Amino acid sequence: MKDNEELYFLFLRKKAGLTIEEENVLIADLLLNDPSARQLWDQINSDPYGVFENSDKEKAWEKLLPRVINRRKAKINYLKYAAAACLLVLAGTFLYLFTGNKTNRITDKTLLKGNYIVFSDSSYIDLSSYTKDSPPPLESLMAEGPGPASVVVRNISSAGFLLGDGSRLLLHPGATFTTTLPSGGGIRQGTITGEGFFEIAGNAKVPFILTVGKTTVKVLGTKFAVVNLGSISKVALASGAVLVTTPADSIVLKPGQQSTLNTNNHLDITAYTEVEMEAMENGFTYFHDQPLSDILTTIYLKYGITVKLDTYLPTGRHFSFPIHDRTEVEMALEAVIKTFGLEATLQVYQVKDTFHITTIGRK
Repeated sequence: MKDNEELYFLFLRKKAGLTIEEENVLIADLLLNDPSARQLWDQINSDPYGVFENSDKEKAWEKLLPRVINRRKAKINYLKYAAAACLLVLAGTFLYLFTGNKTNRITDKTLLKGNYIVFSDSSYIDLSSYTKDSPPPLESLMAEGPGPASVVVRNISSAGFLLGDGSRLLLHPGATFTTTLPSGGGIRQGTITGEGFFEIAGNAKVPFILTVGKTTVKVLGTKFAVVNLGSISKVALASGAVLVTTPADSIVLKPGQQSTLNTNNHLDITAYTEVEMEAMENGFTYFHDQPLSDILTTIYLKYGITVKLDTYLPTGRHFSFPIHDRTEVEMALEAVIKTFGLEATLQVYQVKDTFHITTIGRK
């Protein structure tokens, strides 16, 4: 699987009935002429995820498999919204100038229903009426309060935002984007914690500058993804070029490359897979050969869910599986604990935003 990840996921999609006609023809040819492909196909049929050395085979994944394979998100035609965004920015600015202090701001955080903007005076704008597919113009919203301001995306789903120049920001669950609206200009800088995907309009005179932990990304016009979760700081380039700078390095990324900040503040440059970019672009989490401790940390940072182990679980196991959104966390945990094959029966139960993994009878 590790050497041929794309083929592995193609076969998983075939097993789930999600492949198109052209892919079915390709698969038939591979199974007829490629012995290694046939071996991988046989492995998947015996264990659909093929990632646990001593797994409970299909039983652990029978609920999870239909929901997590190839849930490719529909992509927005960004240019479609560019003209509308410009008009909305102008309209928002006009409205702001003529309404004085009559804004959408509130001061009681308990009234917030979804994502929100928080200003430097601790007032808020509730963004719950907007969806990822109907992104609001960010500059006109930022004009309603004193900066710097932060866009906070809650732990449920991704949220999109448009800038006046047609740039698009897609912030994933748990992300915060902080910026200041410059006088007489559009947003061309910011800081992000969490994960996001950016499509930045070209402007050679005013590059877009994004701070990602200890890393700075300088952009003239491109598409790229960023991850800033805990100790992980990563930039992956989909198209164009970006200059990635740290206290120790300065490197221009090429499409298909990603930079990861190591413990010495140097950048490790590697190629990403199609699966990795799809995860970073669409906001789902793909755990690849990771220990349970790292997985639980990521679940907390991204989805706001604490997982407590109320019983001892053997260490040393590594897992690979995707989580597309918050609703799949419990199913994934149930699938994981089934693979331990312990004599005692384990279960997952939830108390508010905390999942407990415990031996039945100790709850």
